[in-house]
Amino acid sequence: MTPTGSERVQSAFGKDVHHVYLPYDLPGSMHRFLDQVNPKLVIIMETELWPNMINALHQRQIPLVIANARLSARSAAGYKKIGGFMRDMLRRITLIAAQNQEDGDRFIELGLKRSQLTVTGSLKFDISVTPELAARAVTLRRQWAPRRPVWIATSTHEGEEAILLAAHRKLLEKHPDLLLILVPRHPERFQTAKELTQKAGFSYTTRSSGEIPSSSTQVVIGDTMGELMLLYGIADLAFVGGSLVERGGITRWKPRRTPFRY
Repeated sequence: MTPTGSERVQSAFGKDVHHVYLPYDLPGSMHRFLDQVNPKLVIIMETELWPNMINALHQRQIPLVIANARLSARSAAGYKKIGGFMRDMLRRITLIAAQNQEDGDRFIELGLKRSQLTVTGSLKFDISVTPELAARAVTLRRQWAPRRPVWIATSTHEGEEAILLAAHRKLLEKHPDLLLILVPRHPERFQTAKELTQKAGFSYTTRSSGEIPSSSTQVVIGDTMGELMLLYGIADLAFVGGSLVERGGITRWKPRRTPFRY
């Protein structure tokens, strides 16, 4: 889990769950960790395949499930170079719940037994917009931009904010009241986005400040955690980052799951 994920867990659940980081995937440290935690079941999300942890769980007969599993063609090709090792490791996993059939087939090609595989679809599509969230979005839209267009650029990486800010400047020539909500993908880049926006000469505010954008505010920096669906909900148009630099595009599921009503 990344520091971003850690912060999200703590903000969402507080003391209701016990959160710790896993140790490095070394035999001794992993066995000591399992001695302390003594889990009854281990669920790993998406792509984390740690050989020593998988082996230790298998030795202790602790069930291991890989949920929302995905495996790209590129990663599968790399794993094939150590085919025997991968086959032995995969067969120590209790169940892999793949996002789609293509991902599942790649696991099978690497040696997973079909009895160890199920295709569940992506868990991200199980997220729904609650009536409470929709109501909050309507309220925030009325506060921020009751009579002006809004676009949002999210999950941006280094190099993308400057491009998006330049695009926003061009858009302002035809739509002078346009508001941009800029949300970097990683919290450690919030300050960088703020500095770039300031350097570019835009009038801006930050979401964390609690300030309501004025009619002259041109950019809002989305520098809070756990509010992305809310911010999508007040926008007329969404851009999802990762495609303007050599990062690969990010899935568009989240803005498409949000009801745009303006």
